[in-house]
Amino acid sequence: MRIFGLIALYAVALFLTGWLLLDVESMLVSELTANKELDIPENVLLDALEDMRYWNRFSVIFTFLILVIKCFLMALVLYGGLFFANLHQGIRLGSLFRVTAFAEVALVLAGVVKVWVGAMSEFTYSEFAIFYPLSLLSVLGPESVDPLLYYPLQIANLLKCCIVF
Repeated sequence: MRIFGLIALYAVALFLTGWLLLDVESMLVSELTANKELDIPENVLLDALEDMRYWNRFSVIFTFLILVIKCFLMALVLYGGLFFANLHQGIRLGSLFRVTAFAEVALVLAGVVKVWVGAMSEFTYSEFAIFYPLSLLSVLGPESVDPLLYYPLQIANLLKCCIVF
């Protein structure tokens, strides 16, 4: 039960840093108004912002559920690897879930740093979406990389290497 409390702490930390430091609405509005090809009517834009405000109330719950599902799936993958290597005797899925929940701290810290750096910088919504501090993507530059490789290069970062070693 303490593991679910830890995951809830992760979700609350991500929500509070984003809610207190970022103004996503103004980033999104400036992005949409700068794009002249879309030609979005004002009433549609205001309705979309109102929907975004409504669903933002539930973002802590969604983040918690996504983190629980992610940790569970990672624990299943680890258990599958141990099973096929015939090393699964005496290892429970719950202990692997605990390991993956503790390992998730690297991604949560990277997310908090991303929001903090993003709040101090003047990013557009698209730039903020692909920005990840200390990642291989930020070292290589997004314009020189195929968009399919954005996520793997965002995940491989210096912060996790420091925690692991």
